[in-house]
Amino acid sequence: MNRDQLQTLLMEVASHTCPVERAMNVLRDMPFEDASVALIDHHRSLRTGIPEVIYGAGKTPEQIAVIVDRMVKNTGSAIVTRASRAAVELVQEKFPEARDYAAARLIAVGSFPEPVSERFVAV
Repeated sequence: MNRDQLQTLLMEVASHTCPVERAMNVLRDMPFEDASVALIDHHRSLRTGIPEVIYGAGKTPEQIAVIVDRMVKNTGSAIVTRASRAAVELVQEKFPEARDYAAARLIAVGSFPEPVSERFVAV
């Protein structure tokens, strides 16, 4: 869950358009979710603005796909480092919009905040 999603949920509870019980169910997996292949830190996106990064080395493509799926459902985005070609292909089957940065062995799904420092702006 990102800041915008949390703010929307809280506004819905405050305006009585979302029952408290439903909000409790949405918040149940915060801050962590046990996805059987990994313990996912969904709260990181609230703390830092970007989701937890999935370290792909040592994980099967299927494990990576499960983790990406859970992260995208919860926060709307996911980042995988050290991704194998097989992992890229499997993630792109479910998320065609997934960006593959082959030279960096990185997969990115969803949108991410713009850098806040000129130090990190691409030239």
